[in-house]
Amino acid sequence: MLKDALQLFQNMGFRYVAHRVGYEVSSRSGLLKRRFPTRPAFREFIPREDWQKLSLRFPGLDPNLEISENERESLQNRVTAFKLGRLSFFGGREYKVEDWLTNPLTGYRYDASKHWTEISDFSAEAGDIKYVWEKSRFTFLYDLVRYDISFGEDQSAFFFWGNR
Repeated sequence: MLKDALQLFQNMGFRYVAHRVGYEVSSRSGLLKRRFPTRPAFREFIPREDWQKLSLRFPGLDPNLEISENERESLQNRVTAFKLGRLSFFGGREYKVEDWLTNPLTGYRYDASKHWTEISDFSAEAGDIKYVWEKSRFTFLYDLVRYDISFGEDQSAFFFWGNR
């Protein structure tokens, strides 16, 4: 066991081991559940109407950027797929997405009442949890904003308020 611990320190370094020990203590003691509850109290940071009046630029997207006809067609296909509930995972294969909790590869639906510290990253039944996490990276948001700019069609109601 001491040999394994020494090997871990050598391979991963002190900072990683200290972080991992701290994480395990926080997780097993219930501190993470208290700090990050599954049902936090609702807080409205800015009313929808006020947010819509803001003049904001989306990071990484130039509103004056011209795109080729091929890219316009590709963009339109991706947005259409998204509106039909299909998302590209890991920059490649598309999967039908029913909700935020279901693994599209296995069909396994995670229990929303469970805290994330109680969920295994991988199980034979559920599959790899990364297929659920991938949706929350919001990579499709860039396509929606770019579509909005390129085609002059406001996609905010679709994205933010569930007009799907």
